[in-house]
Amino acid sequence: MASIWSQSRENLRGPRMVLLSYGVLVLLPAAVFGLLLWDELRGDHERALQEAPREVRDAASRLETEAKRRLHRLLTDERQRSILHYADQLLVPQDDGQRPELISPLRGEPRPSGVAGWFQFDSAEGFGADLQLFFGSEGPGDHVSVDDLRAWLQREAVDYANSRDSTHERVLARFMEEGGEDLFFESHTRVAEDLAAVAYFTHQGSRAFCDPEEVRDYTQQLLGTTHRVLQATKLHLVPGPDGRPTLLVLRDVMIRRITDVRRMRNLPLCLDAMNANQHWVQGFWIDPQWLLEAMPRDVGRSVLADRQVLFPSGAPVEPPGAWVQAGFGLIDGLEFERDRPTPELDSMTVAVNVSELSDRYRTQTLWFAGLATIMLISGALGLRLLLSRIRLSAENARRSENFVAAVTHELRTPISVVKLYGEMLRDDWVQDHQKRQDYAGRIVDESNRLSLLVDRVLEKRRLQGTVSRLAPGDLNEEIRSQAEILGLPDADDVRLDLTDGLSPALFTPEGVHTVLSNLVENARKYAPVTPEHPEPILVRTLPGKRGRIWLEVADRGKGIPANERERVLDAFYRIGDEATRSQPGTGLGLNLCAQSMRAQRGQLRILDRPGGGTIFRAIFRRA
Repeated sequence: MASIWSQSRENLRGPRMVLLSYGVLVLLPAAVFGLLLWDELRGDHERALQEAPREVRDAASRLETEAKRRLHRLLTDERQRSILHYADQLLVPQDDGQRPELISPLRGEPRPSGVAGWFQFDSAEGFGADLQLFFGSEGPGDHVSVDDLRAWLQREAVDYANSRDSTHERVLARFMEEGGEDLFFESHTRVAEDLAAVAYFTHQGSRAFCDPEEVRDYTQQLLGTTHRVLQATKLHLVPGPDGRPTLLVLRDVMIRRITDVRRMRNLPLCLDAMNANQHWVQGFWIDPQWLLEAMPRDVGRSVLADRQVLFPSGAPVEPPGAWVQAGFGLIDGLEFERDRPTPELDSMTVAVNVSELSDRYRTQTLWFAGLATIMLISGALGLRLLLSRIRLSAENARRSENFVAAVTHELRTPISVVKLYGEMLRDDWVQDHQKRQDYAGRIVDESNRLSLLVDRVLEKRRLQGTVSRLAPGDLNEEIRSQAEILGLPDADDVRLDLTDGLSPALFTPEGVHTVLSNLVENARKYAPVTPEHPEPILVRTLPGKRGRIWLEVADRGKGIPANERERVLDAFYRIGDEATRSQPGTGLGLNLCAQSMRAQRGQLRILDRPGGGTIFRAIFRRA
């Protein structure tokens, strides 16, 4: 009893250790990894929400810096542009004394990005000054007509320049004084230009239509002589011709008259303007579409991250609660002569849609939930497979124990009988001739029993996983032949009922012998014919479904439970405990029948018999 209890504990300890190992080595690491991953996802989301304002501020600062740098570079380049470019043609003195006449860049070259156009007028003409417009080689755009531009510049440039106070006039007067060129003017810049080029510029700007040869002869005398020019540049923020806020740049250009008497004697009449102080107003205006949209967006493509969005001036950030944003003023820091800001130019906005972060977090959460579900399902399936393997292993162990017990019984009994009767015959214990024959017969019977056991084990090995070479034939004739070998026609406990006219079937004689002999032996062993149950074992053939041919062996025993019908076909399996079993056997008979039918491409099924008992049905294919 103690050994049985100890063995039971050992049998339980093995599965428990396997389950414990599975939990520690598989389920626990998966759970820890899942918790760490979930914590990392949640932490990333919280950090992203916390860092979003700082990232937006940094992005807005980078965009503001680069956008202002581009605007400043454009304004600086245009401020440094020579006053002589504001003409249809310009004179470019050379070291060899030549003076080629070239088309002005304001006429013959493309406009720089951001510049919408240039203009110039003579302030001495007053409110009715004639505007000169320059649009580069592209010409004026289609957005605003030239007439509208002239009307706008007349209002914002000509009228404004002529309505200012007289400060610049006082500056000009001091500049024109003798020695005034040495004075320093805080708001004005002095530049030195070639006097010949200045004279040619005056000729172009005044549109006096001088004789070209006369102008060339006069300017040839002036080559190499410098002339000082005073200029002052101011920024203006005004409504543009289309109503959009526009940066307008005005430059006062003051050209001192020629005071050299010798040069004045030869001055052509059409250049009489050189005999007086000149005051020109030049300038340009910034394209609002470039300033407010194109340039910031171009900068944004290089400095903003994928999730960061630029909203130009005046564009609403909607819905407000879904965005983390930071604004900046594109013109902050610029000094304007006239500053009339409009709401559209107050600020630009860089924003990050935090709802996208929430959507991404929600998506990641769903992915994590799906992954966790897959992991749980996989863990559950793995646990189920492991439990199935444990149960299968336990079942195989039990079958092995039963097989060992059965084989031990099946071997020990005939060996003991053979040994006993052999010793009795060897020692002449029995003198009666009939008894000696009986003892010899018992020895032969037990030897046949041992031979049958060995043959079954070998046949199981032979049939495992093989397909026999089948031949068509008459199944009834083969059954009659095998029944003669087994002695069934003369047996009182077996009745043959073979249906005539069956179609030819595919089988092997060895297969039919294995099936018939084992099924009949199984019926005799577990459902023997007795006076209490006199109905003989029925062996019959009949046509089956879909053209199959059935061989059935039916008994009137206790029957086989439905949950055991598949298992009794396994090797070494027998219902009950081998230690308390009264019937001899090894659990190979029905397994050999099932394997033999599979080798003949057929099936073996177990059914309840109406009225009690079991039907073993072997299904053969039709030839």
